[in-house]
This record gives sequence, structure tokens and C-alpha cells, in this order.
Amino acid sequence: STSSKTSQATFRCRAETAYDQCTNKVQDVLETDLDCGGAACRSIDASRGIGLALSKALLQRGGAVIACCRKPAHSDGLRALQDNFPQKLRTESIDVTDQASATALGNCVAASGSKIDLVFNVAGVLHDAAQKKGPERALREIDADWMMHVYAVNAVGPVLCTQALA
Repeated sequence: STSSKTSQATFRCRAETAYDQCTNKVQDVLETDLDCGGAACRSIDASRGIGLALSKALLQRGGAVIACCRKPAHSDGLRALQDNFPQKLRTESIDVTDQASATALGNCVAASGSKIDLVFNVAGVLHDAAQKKGPERALREIDADWMMHVYAVNAVGPVLCTQALA
């Protein structure tokens, strides 16, 4: 229906505006006199968006970055950063919903002797357009499996990653 299409377009516009506002806030923070010289930073979900922008900004300020996401090799943005900062950027694979994956990454970082000074955990999910999942706008649209996935990524994932680095 026309009303439904208008509602979807309005929501998409609001979501894009919220994303732009968030990205602008991150940019504002990074435009301060933050000196990352020598800092070891870890950005979780650095394949695109905010995580990629944070990784790039930290590298440009002299930091060393471990950029993590599910499939680093599939991120054109990370490959471009690797080309520009080969000595400062390390990419690692992680599934934030899997405790063994988070623990393995924590062990890898510990074994390398790297000291982590900053962690940006920006992994998150709101919807999956390909599977037509979320965000739900009515109770009748709620899918329990999708909700559990959202909780696993947005709430449990950051805790598992923090635990792995502790």
C-alpha cells in the first residue's frame, strides 16, 4: 500500500539521518586534539561505517590499529587502509556472537604481546534487508529468532569482546 511504502521510506530516511548524525559526532570527537601516537587501538566491526571511519582516523593520527570484523578480506575499505598503513594496521576475524571466536582473538592479541590502549566496539545490527528482518514496527512482526540474533550482536557481543581483552 502507498501508506506502507511511505512509512518505510520515512523510516529509512530517519535511520540514514541518525547514522549521519552519529558519524558526524564521531568526526567531531576525532577532530579534537587527540594524539594517538604510539597508542594501540582495537576497533571491532571495522569493515565499514563508523568502525572503518574510526580505524582510518586513528591510523591517520599515528595509532596502531587491530581492525576486527567477521570477514576482513571482504572489506574493500580495510584493504585500502592496509595498503596505506601496512605497518600500523592488523586485521583479524571475529564473530562477536561466538565466545570461542572472541576468546581466540583475545588470546591472539595477548600472545603477540600487544597492549591495547583503546577499544571501540561498534558492532551492531538493526535490520537485514536481504532477509527482510527487522526493525519491527508492530508486535505482530516480531520474530523471536531475529530478536535473539539482535541481542547476541548488540548486547552480548560487546561483553564477550570485553571479557576476551580483560
